Amino acid sequence: PRVPTQTWFPQEAVAAIPAVPVPVPELREALAEERRGREALERELGMLRAAGQGLARRLQEAESRNLELEAKLRRLQSDPPGPGPPS
Repeated sequence: PRVPTQTWFPQEAVAAIPAVPVPVPELREALAEERRGREALERELGMLRAAGQGLARRLQEAESRNLELEAKLRRLQSDPPGPGPPS
């Protein structure tokens, strides 16, 4: 395969971009801030996942209980009525 000799941006355009010096301490602080933000998001995501798992478990328990109650209701509806209350 042939390798293109032209870069994505023409060299003249790249050379025309003014260099803006950024002090290294500011870059380090910006990087540290990004890391803190990422760590906070990861903690929050972990809490949301745990909460989602708890809700999924509760939903499964509720669905199971619902099935039990529906089966009990069907049994009660299909059983002939017993004797009424004593008079």
